[in-house]
Formats: sequence, C-alpha cells, structure tokens
Amino acid sequence: MPTVNLKDITIDERQTINGETFFVIRDNENSQAFFCFQNKVKEGWQDLTNNRESIKEVEIEYEEHERGNKVVNLYISKEGEFLI
Repeated sequence: MPTVNLKDITIDERQTINGETFFVIRDNENSQAFFCFQNKVKEGWQDLTNNRESIKEVEIEYEEHERGNKVVNLYISKEGEFLI
C-alpha cells in the first residue's frame, strides 16, 4: 500500500446527500485530496472528528481502486508524535 506523509494540510468536514459525515484532507503542497469516511478509516477517526482543528500532520496509507477511489488508513500526528 502506498503511504504519504502530509505536513501542510487542510481538513474540511462535509456531508453526503444521505447525511453521512466525511472529511476531505487536502495536501496544500500538491492539491492531492483524500476522502475519509468512517467505515473506511481504520485508525484515527475519533481524533479526526473531535480534534481536526489541532491536527497538523497526517500519515495516510491508501489503496486505489479501479474507479480511482482511495481507501485510507489514517495516522494522525499531534506535535510530531503519531497517534496510532
């Protein structure tokens, strides 16, 4: 699985048309985006929902499916220490 470490990020909370909450993590350096749904994020969902404003760095492992969708394992870093 490819892994990326993102240090300059923006995290936006969004809702699907069905009312499901998801987050978009944008890499501000290269405009790459990762869509994080609760049923797809294996680690870090609680930190993402409770503390997204304080998250400065993330490590993302992802699988890209045939339609280009990325399924992520999310590792959140606060103050340089990853919370796994």
